[in-house]
Amino acid sequence: MASRFAKEILVLGKEDAALRSFIEKLRSSKKLIVQIDEEEFLLELQPLQVSNETRTLLITGGPIKDRGD
Repeated sequence: MASRFAKEILVLGKEDAALRSFIEKLRSSKKLIVQIDEEEFLLELQPLQVSNETRTLLITGGPIKDRGD
């Protein structure tokens, strides 16, 4: 499923301690702005799997208030 969203999958090993630490920071904050030279990038984590609650919302369309149609 992940391959639909990304062109490449990176598997981190034990030797990737610095990158693992960075990912843990991102995981705990959910969003980070990373500055590289003059460029800034917004990084945001999103789960690959949809929860059952979200799946139900997507299937049913969620609550819609009466619009008087």
